[in-house]
Amino acid sequence: MAFTPSPERYSRRYALEHAEKVLAAYLDGREKPYAVLDVIRELRALFHAGAEMPAALLARAIETPADDETTRLQLVTAALEMIGKQVRGDRGG
Repeated sequence: MAFTPSPERYSRRYALEHAEKVLAAYLDGREKPYAVLDVIRELRALFHAGAEMPAALLARAIETPADDETTRLQLVTAALEMIGKQVRGDRGG
């Protein structure tokens, strides 16, 4: 039988790509905080316990004042790196 990757693996990969787009738009001021909350809900649904720390970082990014762009960027980058490690580490079929 041919190798067929898990649909969950594809959905996780897509969720990461979607999160990157939405969060980049949020940092640019093109998205509202509720879009980030939607991303947090989506990540929690797909990654379960693995999304708790990135979700907390994203929530802190929402609470950070808009004029503190450096802190917001660092929080979002750290969250995306954590999720990215999980996606890249998912080698299951």
